[in-house]
Amino acid sequence: MQFFDLLQSLSLFLPDNPSAVWLFTDLDEVNAIYPIVDSALRQRPTYKLIIAAPQHQVMELRRRLPHEQIVALTPQPQRIRPAQYSGAALQILGAKYHHLSVALSRSLRVEEDFDAQSVLRLLPASALPKAKSDDGIPEPYLVRVLAGSSIAQLDDLSLQLDTPQHILCLGNGPSSEDSRLQSTFHDCLFRVNWTWRSRGLYLNPSLVFTADAGLPFGSPGPIVAYPSRTQGLPIIRRHCLLLRPPRKGYLFADEIIPALRDRRELIAPSNGAIMIAVAAALKPERIIIAGIDLYSHDQGRYPGDKDAVDGYSRDHSRTIDVEFIRSALSSYKGKLEILSEGLTQELSTAKA
Repeated sequence: MQFFDLLQSLSLFLPDNPSAVWLFTDLDEVNAIYPIVDSALRQRPTYKLIIAAPQHQVMELRRRLPHEQIVALTPQPQRIRPAQYSGAALQILGAKYHHLSVALSRSLRVEEDFDAQSVLRLLPASALPKAKSDDGIPEPYLVRVLAGSSIAQLDDLSLQLDTPQHILCLGNGPSSEDSRLQSTFHDCLFRVNWTWRSRGLYLNPSLVFTADAGLPFGSPGPIVAYPSRTQGLPIIRRHCLLLRPPRKGYLFADEIIPALRDRRELIAPSNGAIMIAVAAALKPERIIIAGIDLYSHDQGRYPGDKDAVDGYSRDHSRTIDVEFIRSALSSYKGKLEILSEGLTQELSTAKA
């Protein structure tokens, strides 16, 4: 249990999103409830899911559902303060949390007739949100003091990385532990999110692409790249409040990759796809890609873990990723080595 999880179990630093759907559940029932909620929200992509569960179950739920946001609850359901969750679009209450419905006006109890239509009836089909520019959102004073300003130019990023010429891009799929990597030279390592920390391999990346609030790893740690300023600033601010800023620097990928800046679709390229685009934009002599298995590897989502729910999360898709990666690599003139079989096949098909 991380310190931040303890704070959230005390109703501190909770996500504040009026488009959020909160699911109050536990390990006993999540396998039955989650597929129904996920199915409903794939039809309402403007809503974001937050799963609230007892403190001692949080780590296991994060392992099973690594692409979802999991928040810790106090172990005593009767001590939960419903007012902290009242601003959400909907609260879905598992069996142990039915009592919260008395204080929550937008709640749905999970009972025998619970299905996707039950959820959809309470969630209006929101229109596509208007595009908004992130340019007018400056770094808060606390962020500027503790973490500095963002890296806003590709040339500046290259200098921060010591002008790398052999970039290893590692996703988290099973091919990220391909035995061929052991003899593969690289002078710069890119990684995605933080799930790799427990695997004991490739632990010192220069740049990590994420939209997660996980603790920056290592000392002094990597540069951290977020998809956009809107997504990244709240996370960096939270890290600064907890005195754990990204000390090597941070960037917002859509500020240095034009193809991201102009996107208006709800379904966005994944962090793995963005990682490859940034690597190609840096124009190194060689790019090696592994672990980008497009959630279709026969060994499951992650190496050594077939229990984690496989497949793309609701805000990403295989089609978008393949198209984005293909476009990013189309003008790359260096040597490309791809050890992810699924990605190789998709790119070959796209060329054909």
